[in-house]
Amino acid sequence: MTAFVKSPSAFKLMREPEAAEYLQLSISYLRKLRMGKITSSPPITFFKIGRAVRYAREDLDQWLGNQGRYQTTAQVPTPKKYEK
Repeated sequence: MTAFVKSPSAFKLMREPEAAEYLQLSISYLRKLRMGKITSSPPITFFKIGRAVRYAREDLDQWLGNQGRYQTTAQVPTPKKYEK
């Protein structure tokens, strides 16, 4: 079996504070996302090395790219015009 290895430059791992700053989130919110406690968003991919948690920039970019929304409601009602 052949292991898939990315080049070192493409595989920079970030610690929790770095990843939270990169995503402009608090560390506690990032942890909740990782553990799946935020149900409105899919969990963030992470690496567990011993007790250390690390995030790949590529995974953070992919997660962030999937967070875009076009609208927050299914149908936006148009205001009615009242005639005199």
